[in-house]
Amino acid sequence: EDEGLVEIYPQRGTYISKISIEAVYESQFIRETIESATVKNAIKHGTDDLFDEIKRINKEYRDSLKSDDYVKLYQIDEDFHRTIATFCHKKRLWRMINLAKTDMDRVRLLSLKVPQRPFQVIEEHEKIYDSIIRRDEISAEKALKLHLQYIFTEIDNVKKNHPDFVTK
Repeated sequence: EDEGLVEIYPQRGTYISKISIEAVYESQFIRETIESATVKNAIKHGTDDLFDEIKRINKEYRDSLKSDDYVKLYQIDEDFHRTIATFCHKKRLWRMINLAKTDMDRVRLLSLKVPQRPFQVIEEHEKIYDSIIRRDEISAEKALKLHLQYIFTEIDNVKKNHPDFVTK
């Protein structure tokens, strides 16, 4: 209930809440703002260990494209972003991002079933990674924003394909 995933009505029941489009837009803004800063930090202070870990995650994602395990792809996508964020600040940053993106994650999970999306995700991650290792702040931020702004297309798909799942 605290995360907005369920609504509890005493003596009536507990119901899965609808996805708040407003919350998704807010989540996207929060993620883009914070993750732009974490990518810049990775560029300025990144180590070979960080770069190797991001490369390993991207390889794991690409290898997992052969299956239709969308939950696994989602988890690897999360690992990519968490690895960069926790390199910047280990204790609370990723927890704060997670608190902000509950409705966004519900949209993201629904959209992974769009056939081309998992393939787009890896291309976007690899552009972010390539920009980080080249220490190209402008390209990295542009690639990250493009990646995170795809949620707007995902929202449209969810509204079209699952109109009963969403509310303003």
